[in-house]
Formats: sequence, C-alpha cells, structure tokens
Amino acid sequence: MEQQANWHPTSLLVQEQDAPRAADALSVLIFRLGTRHVALPTAICKEVAERGPIHTLPHRRHPLLLGLVNIRGTLQPCLSLSQLLGLPRGDDETASPRSAQQFLVVENQGDLWVFLVDAIYSIQDMTITAIQSVPTTPEAGMAPYVGGSFSYEAHDVLYLDLEGVWTTLRKAMQ
Repeated sequence: MEQQANWHPTSLLVQEQDAPRAADALSVLIFRLGTRHVALPTAICKEVAERGPIHTLPHRRHPLLLGLVNIRGTLQPCLSLSQLLGLPRGDDETASPRSAQQFLVVENQGDLWVFLVDAIYSIQDMTITAIQSVPTTPEAGMAPYVGGSFSYEAHDVLYLDLEGVWTTLRKAMQ
C-alpha cells in the first residue's frame, strides 16, 4: 500500500521540485486536454487533486473562468486551458468521463490557479534543448500560448509559454 502512495502525482511533484538539476535541465508535468498532450514545468505545479464540484459564478464575465473550486478548504478559480488554447468546444466536460478528470493546481507569483485536465500522464526530466519550435498547427489561436513542443511516447506534446498564459488568465480574472 505504501508503494502506491509514492506514485500519487502530488507526492511525485514534491520529489521532483526538491531534486537537484543541471543548468539546462527541465522537469515537466505532462497531461492531456481532450486529445492534446500538454506540459508545464513541475516547478509551478503544486498539486493534483480529485475533480470535485465546480461552483459556477452568476454573470461570469470570461469564458476561461469555469467557476470556483474547493482546494484544501479554500475557494480557488478554476480555468479552462482547453478554451484558452482554442481546443474544440466540449473538451473540458466531454473528452473524458467526469470521474477521470482531475484538478491541476499551479502557482504564479503567489497566486494559485486550478486547471481542469482530462488525464495526468507523467513527470519527465529533459533538457531545455529538447523543446523544438512549434510547427504550424491547425489551431492558430494556440500560438501565443505555446513555447515549443517535444515528443513523448509517440505524442507531440505542447510546452506552454507561461508568460502568454499568465497574461491572459490575469485579464480573465479582472
């Protein structure tokens, strides 16, 4: 039973964040939004939590804001990376059964954000040079948010450009 606890994504995130790294080393968390594989640096990923209820806000102003979720007794904004990236409508709610979705809690400048993801795949250690420039994709709306791509188990993984993501998310919350 203890071995299974060691494989919990949140405990792996803590181990990865504490591990020493070379100057060009990068640790990423790979997850899925609909059919797209996406990665963020593990340094900003704080927790993976079971999907709970999303409390919608009346008269919500921005389509990126799904609502508020309870993370360890505190209400946090839950945002749609699928919507941000321009993925086909419905990825947040229909790509995976509701029970398979998880919350990914990330931190930027002291603010916590929660993303609804369809699946958590892996934490990978790599070098920054492994990230290639992004080939032209049919989803033109992704361009400001994608910093590059790399391969993982025969999948193209989009590595998100954090500056573009944070700028848009902050505007969505105003």
